[in-house]
Amino acid sequence: MSRLYSNGQQTVLSWVEVEGSVATLKYSLLEGNEWNVPTTVLSGSNWFNNWADYPSVLVDGDKVRAHWLEKTNSGKYDYRVRVTYSEDSGESWAQPFTPHRDGVDAEHGFVSMQQSGLETFITWLDGRNTKSPTEHGDDQRNHHGHSGAMTLRAAMFKGGKINQEWLVDERVCDCCTTAAATTEEGIIVAYRDRSDDEIRDIRVQRLVGGKWLHSESVPKDSWSIAGCPVNGPSLAASGKNVALVWFTAPNEQPQVKLAVSLDNGKTFGKSITVSEQTIGRVDTVLHDGHVIVSYLAVNGGKAELKVDRYHLDGNRIDSDTLDILSLDRKTGFPSLGIHDGQVIVSWNKDTVYTAQLDYSRGAQNRVRLKP
Repeated sequence: MSRLYSNGQQTVLSWVEVEGSVATLKYSLLEGNEWNVPTTVLSGSNWFNNWADYPSVLVDGDKVRAHWLEKTNSGKYDYRVRVTYSEDSGESWAQPFTPHRDGVDAEHGFVSMQQSGLETFITWLDGRNTKSPTEHGDDQRNHHGHSGAMTLRAAMFKGGKINQEWLVDERVCDCCTTAAATTEEGIIVAYRDRSDDEIRDIRVQRLVGGKWLHSESVPKDSWSIAGCPVNGPSLAASGKNVALVWFTAPNEQPQVKLAVSLDNGKTFGKSITVSEQTIGRVDTVLHDGHVIVSYLAVNGGKAELKVDRYHLDGNRIDSDTLDILSLDRKTGFPSLGIHDGQVIVSWNKDTVYTAQLDYSRGAQNRVRLKP
């Protein structure tokens, strides 16, 4: 369970180490071509550790923000989001807090965070409405009258205090990763929606002036599926440009798709098919005016970790295969970052691997980085 985060000046790799019943969240900053000495955020014996719902760390100068998931009850998917922060580059950490204040023992996870000035934006899937009153106690009966759908919620916090919070969408897919990015206009999020007739296409919302606005022109796949595919979208933004990448499989035809916006996510162009032999697990970054897309392609019972490069108009520039992996869940979700003008890739195999792609010398020029 490793994840990259880049803010334009810094790149951080976070991962979880498990020994017995104890899980430890660590991170390392990339300095030149080397990862620095890992910093430990904290450890716990009651964490919810999952291949698709993983902790994260973001950095902004001396500010560090981290989240993980903590079990709240005996139910398999009863867990809450926990957040801590440091103002001194990880030397000390604040008392952890929970951004959702419903108190319901239900699923809360699939978090995305973005630094927004002096505040931190956080969004998550919130299952408070999926539990009936008898499941989470009579004391909450007046607040939740019946079992309902998974929701998407968001908040702004500073110093452990929630300053604003929103119900972004009242019915979404149950266990697909969310994505967030920052445009010239503000925060933008992507997630897998869920209609009443089980169409689970990607939806994009923008936070503008404190209000959530729906991006109407996101390409529709009309993917009808009864259960959650555990395969969320990815977003990247640079200035007004936004790249949206996602997995879909209408009519049982798996595909990775790309769509680009040139106006802060208000409108998107037609979707481009990146791959038709794939299990998805996508990520994307914008680099030097190009879109970089990572995904897992299927070839002979194995997964190929692919990194493709596109022009903003959707024309492919090149495609690179970084590694041959298992199709199992333990492979997780490879991730991308940008550091000193180069693309950084992270993935899981027998351990955490990272690589640096120097497109100025050709995509094949890779430097293996060890965290």
